[in-house]
Amino acid sequence: MSRLILAQELKTHSIAELFSLLAAIDQELACSKAGSHQRSNAIASHENVQRELNRRLSRHLQPVASP
Repeated sequence: MSRLILAQELKTHSIAELFSLLAAIDQELACSKAGSHQRSNAIASHENVQRELNRRLSRHLQPVASP
């Protein structure tokens, strides 16, 4: 999976799929060489997936206004 995963394509994934994708990216990071193109794409993809997860999960943690 050495390609860059764009933020736009993550919008259609479920939260479970995003966590699974993070695990796959973590595995790729562990196997990649420092400074390689594969590692750069994995780091950027990880950031995109993490940002999307944070965005979605933060919506569930919003405080509810009391009447």
